[in-house]
Amino acid sequence: MLSACDGKAPARGQAGGLSSVGNAASVRAERRADREPADPSLSTAGGAGSGSTHRAAYRLRHAGAVSHRRPYRVYSVGQDPEPRDSLANERTFLAWVRTSLALVAGAVAVSSPALEFSLTARLVLSVGLVVVAAVALGVGWHRWTRTEIAMRTGGAFPGFTGGMVVLGAVGVLMLVALGSALLRH
Repeated sequence: MLSACDGKAPARGQAGGLSSVGNAASVRAERRADREPADPSLSTAGGAGSGSTHRAAYRLRHAGAVSHRRPYRVYSVGQDPEPRDSLANERTFLAWVRTSLALVAGAVAVSSPALEFSLTARLVLSVGLVVVAAVALGVGWHRWTRTEIAMRTGGAFPGFTGGMVVLGAVGVLMLVALGSALLRH
């Protein structure tokens, strides 16, 4: 970026520099303005070479008026939230997926004959862990959709009931494993 007075790039920290706080704030304000709903009086048939067609389409798309993203029931309501909030919600969903995969891995490990569980205990624990993994995956998906919709519409965020259910189910399965190990010896 060249400065207007001498044709040189400004140093970091100077006005227009890469780490300028004022510059970063104005960029955030411009991004916010792009996400606000477009004025319905805007024509998508702008003047030749003006780029207004692209800008109007961009505003409509980012205002939530046109969405090609799936699931439609999530992305068709409200306005796009801050990208970092939406990405944090996605990371939380991926944590639920990782938890689900860890529970399936635990089910495979428990079913191993190397562990000294009875056949019945191995079957109960393995099936129980797979069921809890499926519930954890469902809870993660449900929570992601409700949180995304809440961010888009300004509604209330979901509670943590699903997480407590998964935690309780894992605790019960741990008690079953402990009881089986104690009875075996």
